[in-house]
Amino acid sequence: MRSIDRWAIEERGVPGLDLMERAGTGVARAVERLAGASPATVVCGKGNNGGDGGGTWSWSAWRRLRASPVMRA
Repeated sequence: MRSIDRWAIEERGVPGLDLMERAGTGVARAVERLAGASPATVVCGKGNNGGDGGGTWSWSAWRRLRASPVMRA
């Protein structure tokens, strides 16, 4: 995955923040389909994984889903 991210950023000019937001949106949509209105916890690790988790939580909040972020260092 890291090599694909690097290719998208360096060769295609896609900002890393956009990649994280897209990943987070994809995860949030999948969770919404599977869990519906059930509450969810978004666990965010360090580094880019944390950014993906932040994007997941952000999209979930925008959709007014019940999601709680947990930040792990």
